[in-house]
Amino acid sequence: MLQDFRPVGSAILDWNIGESIKWFKALFYLVEVVEALEFPRRVVLNFSVIVGVLRNKGEDVRIVRELEAKAKIATTTINAFEVYYGAFKSRDSKRNLVAVKGFLSNC
Repeated sequence: MLQDFRPVGSAILDWNIGESIKWFKALFYLVEVVEALEFPRRVVLNFSVIVGVLRNKGEDVRIVRELEAKAKIATTTINAFEVYYGAFKSRDSKRNLVAVKGFLSNC
């Protein structure tokens, strides 16, 4: 009975270097794919973050700078309209419209 016992570790005797290399290449490819998927290529900013950046709020500015270093910044046409509308209705509309146009030209 003990002679018929084959421990799991003895499977190493059936090891094939070609198969192992193929598996390692596949594993490294999967690691590259996962690393590429960890952070998106484009990040869509919402209205409150855009307003925070335009008002120079520290946390929003820091977040956007970090995102710009890793991905392309984007927004929606609805958000762009809302920000333009808010700038147009503000007291200092000329200055605010220029700031909005400058910020959105990078999105």
